[in-house]
Amino acid sequence: MTFTNRRYFTQQVLDIKKSSVKVSKKTLFEELEYEISFEQLDNKKKTEIKTNNNMFVTGFFFFVFGMFFLFGSIDEAAAICGIIAVALIFSSFLDKKRTMTVSTYNGKNLILYFTKRNREEVNNFIEQLFEAANMFLLNKYNKIDKALPLEPQLNNIQFLRNREIISEEEYEVLIDKLYGRDNKSSIGFGTNN
Repeated sequence: MTFTNRRYFTQQVLDIKKSSVKVSKKTLFEELEYEISFEQLDNKKKTEIKTNNNMFVTGFFFFVFGMFFLFGSIDEAAAICGIIAVALIFSSFLDKKRTMTVSTYNGKNLILYFTKRNREEVNNFIEQLFEAANMFLLNKYNKIDKALPLEPQLNNIQFLRNREIISEEEYEVLIDKLYGRDNKSSIGFGTNN
């Protein structure tokens, strides 16, 4: 699945591949393309809405300068600074930065922008990304082969549990299979295979 995400002059195209998500990002000044493997992708997201602090602080400074001009009897300069201050402060609240961030274990977080209108669409894409990643990891790491060494398989099962891809009950079932305890009788005596 391919998803296009935009904010002003930034455009991201995200493509869910078989074992990774490919990100193509373009801004006015750069183009960047990279892939994040599903092993590196955390299966949690953070939603954040922030006011444009830079614009707010700049507006506040214009307000302070306007006050100095007002006390210095330069009414025209004070009025201009006041108008600019109000415009910047008002714009800082209108220009809220809305992001959904998917953390990664390698530090290249996946940041998607959203508006009030496309919030559900962005959220649905992230849910599909999580589903694809979880299915890939489940298919890769939940196989039990008694001919292979025990420790790497145990690590794989613990990896699935720690990432919350499998439940505690599914974890116990896989551990029992790994140790050959999957054939239990109803009175507590196991059968040896």
